[in-house]
Amino acid sequence: MANELLPPKVTPHKATASVHKPVLPFRIFCVFREIIALTVWLYAIVNLFVFDLDNYLVMHLAPDYAWLVNFKFVVFLAGILIFALFTRKGALLLFAGYVIAYPFILILARFPYFVYKQKSWTLFFHVVNLVVSGFRSIKYAAVSFSLYIICYTIVLAAQ
Repeated sequence: MANELLPPKVTPHKATASVHKPVLPFRIFCVFREIIALTVWLYAIVNLFVFDLDNYLVMHLAPDYAWLVNFKFVVFLAGILIFALFTRKGALLLFAGYVIAYPFILILARFPYFVYKQKSWTLFFHVVNLVVSGFRSIKYAAVSFSLYIICYTIVLAAQ
């Protein structure tokens, strides 16, 4: 009697049961995000430790616009503003967080996943040995670097 009061079981049709979201736009976005993060960090490293990349490019490609290099922070903010106009707040924060945390994502997620996918115990133990020896020698490197800076300062002050 209780079964008579319940509505009949409706089974959805296979065509309407599974709704697939488009995967291609998401993959394109992931590749775009990866390229932007890699470009930002490579630019930062080259600009800080090698040479001034933006001055070099402007002087060789468009010397008439060399004055724009002085306003690169404003240009950077304008790029972020344009990006923010076309995205939601949450998407912008996630994108910026991904770009800022990209080195940590590489070291803590991508590299271990790569080592895992290789299924090689030899590679795994080499990586563990590299990490352990790196942490052991960090004290020696810090002391050596500090001594170098102190000696360099003394030599410059003596001249």
